[in-house]
Amino acid sequence: MHSFKELMAQTADRLGFEDGLEPDEDGICEIVSEEADIVIMDCPDADGTVLVTAKLMDTPPGGSEVLMEALKANHRFAATKGASLSLDKDDDSLALSIYRPLASLDGDKMVALLEEFSGTLLALRKTLSE
Repeated sequence: MHSFKELMAQTADRLGFEDGLEPDEDGICEIVSEEADIVIMDCPDADGTVLVTAKLMDTPPGGSEVLMEALKANHRFAATKGASLSLDKDDDSLALSIYRPLASLDGDKMVALLEEFSGTLLALRKTLSE
């Protein structure tokens, strides 16, 4: 089995990131683009699990209605493509997140996961803004 650091190096190589993707001391990498800031985290407490997460939208004032809809969407909303909607307690935003076992990923699979996750994130943002 490879390490999270090795996975990030493979991913950076596949994405053509000359500066690499080096996890910080907390096992966090961030990919920043015009469309989204995607955070990739090593979750050692979750037995070799990788978390991919991004801010979906700010929670509007009186946002309990939005949060209730997000909870409902987690149950039977195919548009999340297996990811979960949740409240980010740090900034009260709605986040999209997906977990994958580290052992199931290599650089190519991580790039495919990031591409699908990004597409899902952008599609949900568009849907929620309408």
